[in-house]
Amino acid sequence: MPASRGERSGGTSDVRKAVTGASIGNAVEWFDFAIYGFLATFIAASFFPSGNETAALLNTFAIFAAAFSCDHSAGSSSDRWATGSRGNGCWPSSSC
Repeated sequence: MPASRGERSGGTSDVRKAVTGASIGNAVEWFDFAIYGFLATFIAASFFPSGNETAALLNTFAIFAAAFSCDHSAGSSSDRWATGSRGNGCWPSSSC
């Protein structure tokens, strides 16, 4: 007896929920970093000394770069922790 339409590959609704959740999470993350990037000059003026605006802006971008790299390394390590293994060796967006 052939499988019904909803029983293939874990269920279509499960795949849709996963893709929707991942898309929303990705959009929120990129929105967050875009807002930080657009407001970098205001953040630099507010949080760093006003003697050297270039140094303040570079410090703001250094914090942005550190947050961006830590975010991705934390995602990789939490993936290893959640799966209990080293993963499958593929990036999440690849079709491995």
